[in-house]
Amino acid sequence: MSATRQGHNALLPSLWDDAAAAGLDEPGLLLYRSNILGADLRVTNFGGGNTSAKVTDKDPLTGANVEVLWVKGSGGDLGSMKRDGFATLYQDKLLGLERAYRGLAHEDEMVALFNHCTFNLNPRAASIDTPLHGFVPHKHVDHVHADAVIAIAASENAEKLTKEIFGGKLGFLPWQRPGFDLGLKLGRMARENPALEGVVLGGISAIFEQRYPGIAIQAIGATFAVTLVMLTLYRTRVIRVTERLRAVVMGAMFGIVLLYVGAWILSFFHFAVPFINGGGPLGIGFSILVVGVAAFMLLLDFDMIEQGVAQGAPQYMEWYGAFGLMVTLVWMYVEMLRLMAKLRE
Repeated sequence: MSATRQGHNALLPSLWDDAAAAGLDEPGLLLYRSNILGADLRVTNFGGGNTSAKVTDKDPLTGANVEVLWVKGSGGDLGSMKRDGFATLYQDKLLGLERAYRGLAHEDEMVALFNHCTFNLNPRAASIDTPLHGFVPHKHVDHVHADAVIAIAASENAEKLTKEIFGGKLGFLPWQRPGFDLGLKLGRMARENPALEGVVLGGISAIFEQRYPGIAIQAIGATFAVTLVMLTLYRTRVIRVTERLRAVVMGAMFGIVLLYVGAWILSFFHFAVPFINGGGPLGIGFSILVVGVAAFMLLLDFDMIEQGVAQGAPQYMEWYGAFGLMVTLVWMYVEMLRLMAKLRE
């Protein structure tokens, strides 16, 4: 076997040290495991992923032994988090929330109910991924964003590839928004298939592709075309990035963000903003507006990169420029998917 071939098949080296782990209690072992998983960006991106352990502890009120879910809370990074970065919840109370769940249209209201499951007055807020860890019937659960697995999940035949590559050791679920329903589905899959070692969650493109065949390649093509047009307009100075333009574009972007946040808050009161997701003329117009703002954000990204080069910015700033451009491109691609889905409806 050639060296190149060996390199492609090599496993990532294990960073676990038995000596370092010796003597740690269950939460300490969870923290140690979490820091190791977060130390390699090929395993999970900065600020992403979450881990958990179901630990037996004494109830501070009754003194009885109870099962407590220790799970990475909102915010923070796996690689650098400390012990206080974990939320702690009564496992039985968390499972009991299934009786209060009213379906996908009421996902957001469930996050507020996690507070009623808090163990020992822990102030760390539980994240939206908490149900995933609670309903999967295993003591230890790790949710990561491994580069290699993302490449599979984002492929056209993601489910087929998952079966072929992992030989049935990993299950597959189409992408859906993180939340209570996803936790229920993962828990059900784990119980019905006890031999599974994990589950691959499909990419957002896959879920759109299932409903609207061919939409992903169309959205990619449209995103590429808009990017090329905006780059041409920028390079030829047909559009110049002035302070006024920058202020208008940034204001529009923050306005869209506030609108999305406001819609999320209103969902707690069972009120939906129809034009955000609706397929009518207003909904289509809103998506066109968002795509337009994303397109002008590309101009700001191009200008930041060009100004950085002209001013001799340090080399590490390359990462910031590339990351900013990537975020804008991903945003535009997702909005293109939404727009094209609305047009097809």
